[in-house]
Order: sequence, then C-alpha cells, then structure tokens
Amino acid sequence: MLVKMKEDGIDAPYVLEKKDSIWWFNFEFAPVQQFLHQAQSLLSINSLSFAERDMILQNAAAQREAKAQFDISRLVDLSEQVLLDCLAAQVTPLVREPGRLVLTQARIYFQVLLNEQILSIQAFKFPVRRIVGRSFDSGTNNI
Repeated sequence: MLVKMKEDGIDAPYVLEKKDSIWWFNFEFAPVQQFLHQAQSLLSINSLSFAERDMILQNAAAQREAKAQFDISRLVDLSEQVLLDCLAAQVTPLVREPGRLVLTQARIYFQVLLNEQILSIQAFKFPVRRIVGRSFDSGTNNI
C-alpha cells in the first residue's frame, strides 16, 4: 500500500493506492547493518512477555544513559569549570526525558540524551556561592 501525503505541497486528504512497490531507505547517521542489528534484537525482545520485555528495555535504557557524556563544547563560556556532572531527568506531565546535569561556577546546564540529532542544551545563569553535599537515608550525596 502506498500513502501519498501533501502531494505537490497541497493540504489534501491522504491518497491510498494499493499496489506493489519497492522501498529504498537511506540512513544519514548510521550504516544499514547497524540499524538492522538493532531492529532484529528489538523484534526478538518483542516476542517476550511484557514483564521480561519491560525489564530488558529498562536495563538497556539505563546502560545507555550511564554511558552518555555531556558535550563540554556546548558551554556558553569555555572558561567555565565543571563542578558537577551527573545523570538527571527533565520531568513534565507524561514525559520523562533523561539527560546530563552539569553545574559550573556560572551556570547550570541540562542536556537531553535521547535525541542525538538535536543537541538540546538548556543553560541557566546563576551565581554559585557554595555546594553542600548532604547525606540521606539512601546513602547518596545530593545538592
């Protein structure tokens, strides 16, 4: 089935054509073999039960988040020194976007990790006077 959308740049209802067609894909950022390997592994995960599938996907996401690093070249002022670099999440209703939180002497930065094509970095300027580590029941240091 072939679906034509906005043919000739005109907003019109979709046109559905049932016929045999040949599809060609061109990947800009990864070789086809890499994509096919990932697609095959996701397809095999899809055959598992919901609990197993959810556990495997959460572990894969956690590993990917842990390996990601903040892009220091995106600092507003390259003379800034990184005081803290840690995992964080931007939480909005219905969406949790994992990212890296970086604290410098002049700004706090948040870089979203999931969308690699868009280097989305939010920077907020503030004067840092002091960083105080606090110990909670979980044993982690927090600010």
